Amino acid sequence: MVSGAELAALLDRHGFDFYTGVPCSLVADLIAALECPRSAPWIPAVREDVALGLAAGAWLGGRRPVVVMQNSGLGTSLNALASLSLMYGLP
Repeated sequence: MVSGAELAALLDRHGFDFYTGVPCSLVADLIAALECPRSAPWIPAVREDVALGLAAGAWLGGRRPVVVMQNSGLGTSLNALASLSLMYGLP
């Protein structure tokens, strides 16, 4: 199994440079790695749809964002996906 630090390093190597998501015990190892001082920021969000809004803004600002969420967060974020990502052609 890949550790959180290894996954964070892999994402960094592939050019991702902005991280957001809802703190969760299921991904605590990854979040701990993302919170360490580094060049790419980790911005915690209060809900998954807020994290998608942050990621959309980061993308429009020239960043390559990652949203960290557990699978149940996908349902919470459907409206944000439809209104931000699909309507405006964001990845």
